[in-house]
Amino acid sequence: MGKFVLILLICGAILHAPRPLRAETSLHQIGLAEAKYARTELYFGLSRKGGSNISEREFQDFFNEFVTPRFPNGLTIIDARGQWRENDLTITKEPSKVVILFYPRKERRDAGRKIEEIRAEYKRRFSQQSVLRVDQTEKISVMF
Repeated sequence: MGKFVLILLICGAILHAPRPLRAETSLHQIGLAEAKYARTELYFGLSRKGGSNISEREFQDFFNEFVTPRFPNGLTIIDARGQWRENDLTITKEPSKVVILFYPRKERRDAGRKIEEIRAEYKRRFSQQSVLRVDQTEKISVMF
């Protein structure tokens, strides 16, 4: 009886072992379908009027409290340096954070509302004039 069980186990392992993909195998056949996503980038300036900067800790606290709960599935934060021309034509430079969000296209309306909440709270909390928002409007194929 022991040999019979061992043979059944070996046969089961062979039958369920992963097979190498052939060139003509589609992603849909193996369960990795592409999903249609939208992309939004947010640019957060870290300087304040008066010369002090928003600290890494302050930004992280804001992020943990306000951004992560709205986009818990993942995102990317990039440290950056930004610059722009003021109304008086002087060039202002500041450290910045760029946040890249991907979310299903079918959830654009809800995601847009959440993004606007994030922008409004950051401007309010840190007395910022703006948080730049860039939306990529064409369809983006994403595979995980």
